[in-house]
Amino acid sequence: MTAPPQPASKVRLYIGAPVEHTSEQLVLQRIWDQLNARTEWAYIFANVAIGSRQVDLVVATAETTLLIEAKDYHLPVQGEINGRWVQEGAFGFRTVTNGYQQALGAKNALRDFMHTIGSVHEYPNAMVVAASGIPGSSKLTKGDYKVRVGDLHDLGGLMGLKSGATWDAGTWDQFAKSLSLQLVPDVAAAIHLDARASDELLAKYLAAFEAYFAPYAQRLLDDVYDFRKGELHTDDATHAVLDCPSAVLIQGPSGCGKTLLARSVAVGAVARGYVPLLLSANTFNGRLQDALNAEAALLDTSSARDILRASRIRSKPLILLIDGFNECPPRLQDFLLRSVRAFSSRYQARIAITTQMMPGRIDLLSSETLKVRPPSIALKERLANHNLVTGDENVSQLLRTARSGLEAVLVGVAGSLLPAGASRFALFDAFSRVKLGALASEGVSLLCDFAGALIANASFGLSVRQFDRLVATRKYARDVRDAVDQSGLLERRGDRMTFIHELFLESFTAEYAIRNTMLTAESLQAALQLPRYESSKAFIVGGLESDTLLHQFLSSCSDPEVLRACADGTCGRAAQEWATQGLRHFITTMTRETEGIAFEMSDRGFQGFAILPETIMMGPTSDTLVPSMWRLLLQGEFLPEMMTALASMDAAIERSVVAHRNAAREKRVSASSGIFAEAYVGSRKAGVSQVVGFIHSGGFPRPKAGPDFHDALFSAWQAAHTHGQFYFLIGLSKFAEIESRIAQYFAPLVKSMRRLPYHLQLDVIDFCLYVNDAPEPFRSQIVEGLEEALDYIGPIMNGLVFEALGRLGALDEAEHEYADTVQAELVEIISRDDHDNNVNAWTFFSRQFDHPFSSAYCEAINGMPLEVKLGLLKKASLGAEPPYISFVGILLRELGDAGDVSAVPGIMPWTLLPDKKHFMPQDAVEVFWEAHKALGKVLANLPANRSEGLTEVDRAMQACADLYYWVSRPDVTDAPNSPLTLPARNTLLKQCTLSAAGALALTSSMILSNSGTRPSLAQAYPDLAIAISRGALRQPDAQLSYYEETCLGGKDSICSFCLLVLGSFGESTDLALVRSFHDHPSVGKAALSAIRALESRTLYAS
Repeated sequence: MTAPPQPASKVRLYIGAPVEHTSEQLVLQRIWDQLNARTEWAYIFANVAIGSRQVDLVVATAETTLLIEAKDYHLPVQGEINGRWVQEGAFGFRTVTNGYQQALGAKNALRDFMHTIGSVHEYPNAMVVAASGIPGSSKLTKGDYKVRVGDLHDLGGLMGLKSGATWDAGTWDQFAKSLSLQLVPDVAAAIHLDARASDELLAKYLAAFEAYFAPYAQRLLDDVYDFRKGELHTDDATHAVLDCPSAVLIQGPSGCGKTLLARSVAVGAVARGYVPLLLSANTFNGRLQDALNAEAALLDTSSARDILRASRIRSKPLILLIDGFNECPPRLQDFLLRSVRAFSSRYQARIAITTQMMPGRIDLLSSETLKVRPPSIALKERLANHNLVTGDENVSQLLRTARSGLEAVLVGVAGSLLPAGASRFALFDAFSRVKLGALASEGVSLLCDFAGALIANASFGLSVRQFDRLVATRKYARDVRDAVDQSGLLERRGDRMTFIHELFLESFTAEYAIRNTMLTAESLQAALQLPRYESSKAFIVGGLESDTLLHQFLSSCSDPEVLRACADGTCGRAAQEWATQGLRHFITTMTRETEGIAFEMSDRGFQGFAILPETIMMGPTSDTLVPSMWRLLLQGEFLPEMMTALASMDAAIERSVVAHRNAAREKRVSASSGIFAEAYVGSRKAGVSQVVGFIHSGGFPRPKAGPDFHDALFSAWQAAHTHGQFYFLIGLSKFAEIESRIAQYFAPLVKSMRRLPYHLQLDVIDFCLYVNDAPEPFRSQIVEGLEEALDYIGPIMNGLVFEALGRLGALDEAEHEYADTVQAELVEIISRDDHDNNVNAWTFFSRQFDHPFSSAYCEAINGMPLEVKLGLLKKASLGAEPPYISFVGILLRELGDAGDVSAVPGIMPWTLLPDKKHFMPQDAVEVFWEAHKALGKVLANLPANRSEGLTEVDRAMQACADLYYWVSRPDVTDAPNSPLTLPARNTLLKQCTLSAAGALALTSSMILSNSGTRPSLAQAYPDLAIAISRGALRQPDAQLSYYEETCLGGKDSICSFCLLVLGSFGESTDLALVRSFHDHPSVGKAALSAIRALESRTLYAS
């Protein structure tokens, strides 16, 4: 037997097992260095098991015995000596081990074990050491004399501090022998081999990452971003993201540099010791690991799993950057956020997400927003290398219209070649020609043919082989192919060729369309109806060189998006002048119309009144100009004209109120409220009604307000004096950030609410939620006005008033006092068992969501002992009854999570098929699913004899419910392939082939619940969902739904769902089926989205 190596140092190092984690290695190295700088003997024991405890490090000298618990915190941590410790991140807050108590327990275990070997007096010292430092914004105890808490800098002082429980060297050798520890010569020999392999793997990955992404990051010029109510420069962006414990949303419009910023942050993170993972959201298929592996493969490195393992071993902090969240399939967006939250929690990872829009369920993450502004004039000048004052005026005019950083770059390269007022299409075309050089004409033709091939194949990329065949078939010379390759307009990912940016795809698609189909206004109109050209419409119109054809087309165009693009200059000067002329005619006609408009009492109108048809001057398609009008209003334009038209409309309303007041009294209706509602809420016939109704509808994109908007809006508030003007300004002000400035004009409106029309009252109450930061004395005046309204506004609206008062902080004291009432209700409910008390329990539970003092009920319920809370939930489930079933789904979910089979009597009635005519069908189906999931969670049996008299759609719904049941049972593993789920799967695949997809689609509905959107069964049973979707798409017109008579049951919605299932989970072989729908008028957009997702997952990742 070979003797163990003898250390050359006077410090003896023993290990129980090789030291794997970097946190322990860092502390070990620091101890080793400090002890070797001394002259006396010392012992280090690393990675030692003492009883049931794993001890990181023990240091022993003649004067001290020190136990060390090594930690590595990458995110802020909070905690005191007692109680739980929590860590803050994108996931919110999570509980982590209380390091103080852990070290204290280990210290006591060490002393107890020492007693078994020799005499021990008093106790050793102990310390929790944060090896990488304690993160900023942490609130962590420093410990006490029993256990200290600090970092490596604090370690040296404690190592020299005398302690109890000391031994001589010989006894420490006996200690090592009793634990069968291995003596090693130095720190290098103590480190696990995996650590060295991990260093090599990470070095290779980081080198490949920087080689690929650094050139992109270097293209990012200094800019100013909005962050935390202040400004942030580019150089500080990396530090801001890495120092923010929450997820950082990098939000801005297309082409503004979000991706460049994210890549710059990623490269900067490497310099700070982070391991970055950058993921394109359009590759997400419901499995984060798959998407990360695909991205890692593009760098020709190890799998993401290996990178994550190596990072954990070496205690390297992680940052996950999700690029293009808005390109993630809509049905997977919430699931992606949940996956990111889980990833952040598991790996202590920082999170950054680039997105054009705010995610719908951003509440799933703790987040802050870094807003990328549209490029400033100064930034556009730098990007274009052009001075707006001294440079060529044509270029200056074009640069002023550039809406993104990318367009500013294009202007700089090609702008001097273009006339003033050129279209976006002309800009991209000129840039492409500059990049193609002497072979521009041939190169443009090749790229046009490439775009045409993508259109024909309904694809977003071609394989290298397909591209070669295209070049050969069209007989392009080799030098043309080389020019295209060198232009940088195409990008190769794996073996796929794509355009470098989606805007170039849209530009060359437009050129292809113009060359091949756009010969007349009629053919142009027909082509633009096809989904394949949806994203290229503005480019196509901007590419029309004939003014005659342009005007013929625009004169009959009713596409709001095309008209908007014309109005903002995207389609060029000629189109903009036409649109501006049309808008001015709209405004003139709108104002003249209000001067002669009149109302009559009629059942065909809104709330008993209608606009007299003969007083309407607007044409049938005039509303198509409203989105363009809306965007210009947000630039501060046409506000005075709108205020004039509104004053005229309000004068007409007042005349009609006087004329119809007596008749209205006889019918017991309010003339002022009814006519106001017809003018601004219910009707879309008059021009002013169309604009105001559009703003208040909320169902439209929200472009960023221009620099002149806020001052123009403030001036309008100063001048406002009529009901319609206030109603319009309130709607418009929800897109502004001047609530504190307008509070002085809004507060009197609240005080006079009794005299306002009904719908204006509603909007005034709602807008109170936006002015919660109003300065005094206006905040107090708003509160007083709301409190006075409680005396006359009626019980239905009182709930809205209470919500507004709560947002303004006016109910804090009252809510605190109400807590005693809540507790009294609770005691009464718990004390008795009868039906009335069950109903009271259900009411009590519901008040968490719909009571003015809802938080008092939440606190009461969440503060109960678990057993008492379960009793309340069971009573509530017995007291809830149809048809009012809001919040029943939440109740059933909580009962299921409790896992108590005694809750079954309250769950079972809700397993009946939902009422097909229920007035809230989404809630009804939600309850149905949740009841079956709850049964599964508590391990109860499914109800018997449920198949009698069921139709095919009934059986499909029942089968989906059964699948929810089995996947929720904790004792069932691999539910998608389990024999237990086979009957339900067979029902869907063999017996209900025409109704399976409709039922499956209902499992993905967006429903209000305590944890947000319910995951679709497609995520739990992807193979089944794929098979069902394939079958449905082969017979799209034959599909049936449980809710045929509602918006949930349309064949198009079922078809869209199936397309997105294949986009999310399907295989490359599904592309042909999905592509067959790419020109479908109703589901073509869903098909194109699915094609993009399918190609990204199955082709680009190869």
